[in-house]
Amino acid sequence: MAAHFDFKWVEVPDWPDIRARYSMAMLRIEVNGSVVTTATNQSDGDLRDSIVVPLFSIAEWLVCNWWHIFFEVDKGDRSHDFSSRHDLAFAGDDFVFPSVALKPVSDSIQVSWYDSRSGYPNSDHDRIEYVRREDLEEQARKIIEEVLNRLRAHDVDVEHLEREWAALNELDPEEQEFCRAAALLGEDPFDIEDSLADDITAFWAATEPSLRDEALAAADASGLTRIRMWLGNNLKKLGDTDGGDWPKLRGKLPQTDRAVMWERGYEIARAVRCELGTPNGPFNFDSDGPLAIRTGTVQNPPTRVQGLVAAESPACIVVRRGKLGERFLVARSLGDFMGRSEFGAGLLSSIYTGRQRLSRAFAAEFLAPSEDLRCRLRGTRMVGEETVDGLGKEFGVSSWLISRQIENHRLATVAPG
Repeated sequence: MAAHFDFKWVEVPDWPDIRARYSMAMLRIEVNGSVVTTATNQSDGDLRDSIVVPLFSIAEWLVCNWWHIFFEVDKGDRSHDFSSRHDLAFAGDDFVFPSVALKPVSDSIQVSWYDSRSGYPNSDHDRIEYVRREDLEEQARKIIEEVLNRLRAHDVDVEHLEREWAALNELDPEEQEFCRAAALLGEDPFDIEDSLADDITAFWAATEPSLRDEALAAADASGLTRIRMWLGNNLKKLGDTDGGDWPKLRGKLPQTDRAVMWERGYEIARAVRCELGTPNGPFNFDSDGPLAIRTGTVQNPPTRVQGLVAAESPACIVVRRGKLGERFLVARSLGDFMGRSEFGAGLLSSIYTGRQRLSRAFAAEFLAPSEDLRCRLRGTRMVGEETVDGLGKEFGVSSWLISRQIENHRLATVAPG
């Protein structure tokens, strides 16, 4: 899980922008052994694995969007502003930079790009890899420092970039914490209104550490106070709920070192099923007894919030939905409890953090085990709507969940509806 930004300075004739002239370089980006900077040579049509661009533009973009790149989670809104903070294509106006999106997921950074070799732009052939956050940060720092050193050597004025880079590196721990919190909310920590800064500080102080990141990532600036009050009220309702046998069962689970969070969710779900002695078949949550999960429902929670999970058990308060929807959220609550790495309550939401991906993957695998589906579909290449609907009814889940399990685990092809 590593990224490499390799470059070689290129001498160019006089150029109107002196910073671009002296920072022009042949850049090759490689992620987990795959080349990201593949481009078509306009003169002969051949593919090459590097591009010639001014690295000053990249360095400036990295510094300007530093906290967003490493901490702002994709809320699923697909806004232009979000893309401009995470997609390298926005690094410069006068040059064509590759579309390489950098999005944080737990302790990793998701790197996605269009593979020129596939021939399918804007399709499912786009590549996605994951790299360690610290590895990407190391590569970003290298580019910024190398660009500054080169331009200084050519007496090019880079005072504004030096000043911003120095300010970023001189933050004390408390200031770094605030910058991270602001970025999680989708705000620029260096360009923020005082009133919102005060709201973020108040939220951070009043909210349990286990809930801060997920709640900030799910919230909008205008709804920060509402989500803080909602969490406080519903935590009181959950109280110190008895977890029955679930905490004991969690203690028996093997450690997982899966870096990709949904794979970790799959693995934990299988381990829980194994401990319960029900590796396959439909699963029915008990209404009472040691494996019961106390569940409450609410209407109109804050935007993107879907549930709250107790600290010491999978007891939960979830959004009011139909029977299948609530069942899935209860399974997600169990997944959050079984998969959490720190003490404290958990938040369920519709966003794409690592924790949310883990709970969704756990719920899908726990309710409709992929190996069970594989056995049932053995020899089947194309699965029709009737089969998908039948499996959904049997396992007590939606047809959509069955389709996703079949596709995600490459069990067969689901016929278009």
